Amino acid sequence: MAQTAMKVTAVSIEVEDKPGVAAQIMATLREAGINLKALAGWSKGDGHAVIMAIPEDLAALRALAAQEGVETTEKALVWVEGLDEMGALCDLTAKLAGENINIVTSHALGVGGNFAAVFSFESEQIVDQVVQLVGG
Repeated sequence: MAQTAMKVTAVSIEVEDKPGVAAQIMATLREAGINLKALAGWSKGDGHAVIMAIPEDLAALRALAAQEGVETTEKALVWVEGLDEMGALCDLTAKLAGENINIVTSHALGVGGNFAAVFSFESEQIVDQVVQLVGG
């Protein structure tokens, strides 16, 4: 499997930073039949936290948020996946450096011989450029 890249949309919500909030959100998503490609969360340090999800069905998540009256923010990201080999992301990051493209955030995980990584950039235009560079 060669590396592939695609544009995805991450949906974030700000929540109270306390035990059980993530479990409640996950249960709501499960009940609505919304599957996630990825999930991340972090504390903001002020009693609030951010939960960011990359849904398989963006329209369904948008509809659920609207139905629940939950305010969301969205950000375009690049999703890359391929074989989990030594240095799998080395060529990609070198290619971006060669094009003078700055990575704002990155997250990667290898499972079962494959990897998936998600990158954010300064603009959606750069996201589109990276997808073209890596090959979608």
